[in-house]
Amino acid sequence: MIRNLITCGASLRTSCHSTLLHRPLPISFMSSRFYSALNAEQSKLLDIMKTCGNCMLVTKCEGGQYMRGRPMHAITVESDDKSGASVAWFMAPKGSPKVKEIKEDASVCLTFANETKKQWASVNGPAELVDDRNKIKELWQPMYTAWFPKGKEDPEIVLVKMNIEGGEYWDSHANLIVVAFGAAKAAVTGQRFDPTDIKKTSFPKK
Repeated sequence: MIRNLITCGASLRTSCHSTLLHRPLPISFMSSRFYSALNAEQSKLLDIMKTCGNCMLVTKCEGGQYMRGRPMHAITVESDDKSGASVAWFMAPKGSPKVKEIKEDASVCLTFANETKKQWASVNGPAELVDDRNKIKELWQPMYTAWFPKGKEDPEIVLVKMNIEGGEYWDSHANLIVVAFGAAKAAVTGQRFDPTDIKKTSFPKK
C-alpha cells in the first residue's frame, strides 16, 4: 500500500480534550513514494494540507438546501490500492450528523487554513462509509481515545473514505505590510490587487 501524509482522525469534541482545539495534532510522513505520481500543483496542495493539520469537513444537509462544516483533526491520505486515486480517511461515530448527511449526499469538501503562512486549500470529492474493522485497527492511534474512549474495538466507529477528485490552493507570498500597502495602492489606482498564487488541480478518479 502506498501511504503518506497526514495522520490522526475524528471530529473535534469541545467537551473532551478541548485543548486540542488550539493546536494541530502531530503529522508524520509515512512514505515519500506517494508524491512520485503527483504533478507540482497536486504536491503543493497536499503539502499545504499537511502543514495545516486541522481541517473543516463540509457536507450537505436538509436535502441539499444547506452546507454544514465541522472541524476535523488530521486525517490519513493515501493512494487507493485498487483505483490509484488519492483518498482521505476519517473516523466518525455511526450516529453522528455527518454520517447521516453523507448517506443522503456523498458530495463533501475539506478546507484547510494556515494563517501563519497565509496558505489555504480545499479539496472535494465523493465520500463513502466503510465499516472495516481491520482498516480501523490499521489507522488507530492511542490519541483517538479522546473521541472514542472504548478504543478501536468500539462498534460505533465507522470510517469515512473521501475520494479526492479536485482541489484548489491559495498561497500568498506577501507579508502583512506588503499586503496592506498593496491594498491601499489598489484603492488609489483602481487596479486589482492580488498577491496570491491561486492554483486549481484535479486528481485521478476512482
